[in-house]
Amino acid sequence: MRTDSEEMDEAEERDEAEEGDEAEEGDEAKDHDGKEDAEISVVADAEDYSEYGKVKDEDEEEDDEICFEDYKGAYELRLTSVRRRFSYRIYKSTKTLFVATCRVSGCQWKARASVKHGTKTFWVTKYVETHTSSITDRIAQQKHCTPKYIDRLFIDCVGIIDVLNPQHIKDVMKNMFGMTLDYTTSYRVLLYAQEMVRGSAEDVYERLPSYLEKIKAANPGSITAIELDSLNRFKYLFLSFRASIRGFKYQRKVIVVDGTHLSGKYEGTMLVAAVQDGNFQIYPLAFGFVDGENDESWEWVFTKLASCVSDEYPLVIVSDRHSSIIRACEKVFPRATRGICYYHLQENIVKKYKGKHLLYFVKGRHVQFKKSNIAESINSALKRARGFHIQFLLEFIREKLGRWYWKRRGDALSLTTQYSRGVEHLLVVREEIAYTLRLQQIDGWKIFVKGGNRDCNVDLELQKCDCGVYQVEKIPCSHAIAAGTTAGLHISTLVWPVYSKDTLFAGYSENIYPCVGQQVEARTCFPSEVKRGPGRQKKSRWQSWLELSRMRGRTPRKQHRVYRCSVCK
Repeated sequence: MRTDSEEMDEAEERDEAEEGDEAEEGDEAKDHDGKEDAEISVVADAEDYSEYGKVKDEDEEEDDEICFEDYKGAYELRLTSVRRRFSYRIYKSTKTLFVATCRVSGCQWKARASVKHGTKTFWVTKYVETHTSSITDRIAQQKHCTPKYIDRLFIDCVGIIDVLNPQHIKDVMKNMFGMTLDYTTSYRVLLYAQEMVRGSAEDVYERLPSYLEKIKAANPGSITAIELDSLNRFKYLFLSFRASIRGFKYQRKVIVVDGTHLSGKYEGTMLVAAVQDGNFQIYPLAFGFVDGENDESWEWVFTKLASCVSDEYPLVIVSDRHSSIIRACEKVFPRATRGICYYHLQENIVKKYKGKHLLYFVKGRHVQFKKSNIAESINSALKRARGFHIQFLLEFIREKLGRWYWKRRGDALSLTTQYSRGVEHLLVVREEIAYTLRLQQIDGWKIFVKGGNRDCNVDLELQKCDCGVYQVEKIPCSHAIAAGTTAGLHISTLVWPVYSKDTLFAGYSENIYPCVGQQVEARTCFPSEVKRGPGRQKKSRWQSWLELSRMRGRTPRKQHRVYRCSVCK
C-alpha cells in the first residue's frame, strides 16, 4: 500500500510533465505565428480588460483549466487561510514551484503555483478550493496569526488607520473574523499597519530633505531649513509657508511661541510660532522640530523665524517663563517686548505663593493674547498627527493650513459688515453697556465716564482708557464707545484697521499648494538618537487644576490632601 507522500510525488510528476507539454506547444505556436507574436510579453500586473465583458458562467464546465491569476506568494495564501479559518502546510517550495496542502491528513485542499513563460512571476496552476476534511479537525489544527499577518488583513478589509486605537482593531477582528486579540497584540497590529501604509520612520527621514525641496518648489518664497549633526542624524527642522510670511504683515505683531512633545517613534519637540488674525482666529506663522527645548534649539528656531518677520514694526513675543526662550529672545530679538502668559502666571501665583487673593493684580491688567489660547489650540488641532512620522506630520500641517486659508478667505469675502464677525459681536455687546454709562466732558478729547464696573478717564486722541482694554486690544471698550458717541465720532474711527474685513481677506489671500510632480528621492539623513522608555508613550499631558476648573465652568477644586492615620500622625 502506497503512502500519501508517494501519491503526492507521483501527482507532482504528472503535473510537471503536463506543464512541459504545454510549454512545447507554446513554443511551436510561437514559431508558427512569426515575429510579432514573439515580441509579445506577459505582464503579471497588467489589467485584463477582457474581464469587463466576460459572460457569466460561460466557462463553468472547464474546472480543470489553468487559472492564470497573478500569484503573490505565501503571504496572500496565509491571509486566505485566516479568512476561511484553516491552517496549511508548505509541501514544496523552490524557485520555480510552490505547493501547499491542508494540515489535516487526507484533505484534498491544495494550492499549486509555478513559474511560467520564462518570467520570475508565479502563476496559480492548480487550486482545489473544497476541503474534504471535517471542520472539527480543521479547527483543531488551526494556528495563531502573528501581528504582521493580522495588520495586512485589517488593511485589506478596513482600509484606514487614522483615528484608530488598539481597541478598534480588537473589535473589528472579533466581529469580522472571530479572532480574539489581547491589547498588546492589537497595539502591535496598529503599529505594523501604520508602518505598512506610511513606511518606516527610517525611510521617512531619508526622504525628509527632498520633501522640503518639493515644498519650496510648490510654494516659492517659503522658508525651510534642516540641520544634521556630524553623523548625518536629524537635529533641527524649520518650516514657514510663503502664505504665512506674506500674510503676517496684515496681523497684529504679537507672536506667541510654545512647544509640544511628539509621541512618534523618535519623539522630539515641535515648536510653534503663531499670531492672531483680525477675527481672533489662530494664524500659524512657523513650525520648528527639534530634539528638545534647550538654549541651542530655541536660538536656532528664533534665528530662522527672524527671516520671516520684518523689523519695520515693533514685535511682542509672548511665551511661558521658560529660561531658554528668554535667553534666545534676548539674543535674536533684542528690541522685541517680552510678554508672559498670564494664564501660567496665575497658576504660579496660586501654586507657589498660595495667593489666590493676589489674582486680581493679573486679571485686572490682562491682555487679549494668552499663550494657552493660541499655541495650545494649535497643539490641540495637531494632536491627532503628533504620533505620525515627521514627514506625514508636515503634510498634515500643510493640508490643515490650506483648508484654514480657503475657508477663512471665503468667510472674509462673505462678510457684509465693515469689520470681522468677532469684532462686530464685541461692538454690539459693548454698545449696549455704553448706553447705561454717564459721562462728564473734560475737554474736546478727554471724557470722564461713570458707571459699569469702574469709573474711567477716556482719552480719544491717544486712544486710551483707564480700564486698559482699549489700548491693549485696539478695539473700543464700552467707556470709549460712550465717549466717542458723545464727542460725535463714528465708532469705526476708533477701531484699528487690522480688524477690517479687507485686511482679514488680505491675510489669507495666498494659497498653500500641495507637493506634486517628481517622486521624493532619498537623501542622507538618519533619525535622531533617542532612548525611549518602556511601555506605550503618553500622548496627552496631565491638565492642571486651573485648566480643569475653567473647562468645567466652576471654581477650582482644592489640591489633593495627604491623609494620614490618626495614630500615625
